[in-house]
Amino acid sequence: MGLFLVVGNIAVAKLLGLLHGYTPLTDVGCTLRVIRREMLEAILPELNAEGASFSPQMIVKVLRYGGKMKEIPVHYLTRVGEAKITTSKVKAFRNGLQMIKVILNL
Repeated sequence: MGLFLVVGNIAVAKLLGLLHGYTPLTDVGCTLRVIRREMLEAILPELNAEGASFSPQMIVKVLRYGGKMKEIPVHYLTRVGEAKITTSKVKAFRNGLQMIKVILNL
């Protein structure tokens, strides 16, 4: 993951942490995290976001319900082939704005 994406991820994670009181997030765009089944069943009817918006929406819903979550670290390797979502900084920036919009509106 390039520096642009790393910095963007950190910025979005810090914003989410500041607004919703949860600071150990490092990668808001990655949906690899653990929550209890009961929490998933509680928030599932309210999850309607797609794409880049899904992960921040899920995180905010868990926090609003008073749930706990554990982020599973992902160690990125050099990509083989072409990325579909972050092929350009413009697309990555757009995804970041989409995440921020979800965080601010929830």
